[in-house]
Amino acid sequence: SVVFTISMALVILAQILLLTRRSNEGREAARG
Repeated sequence: SVVFTISMALVILAQILLLTRRSNEGREAARG
């Protein structure tokens, strides 16, 4: 169904945002 596809897409996007945030924080910590 469309709802299932949208929900899966939102979950994937959320995971990508979390990964990018973690990687950015790690880079900033390394710089500091």
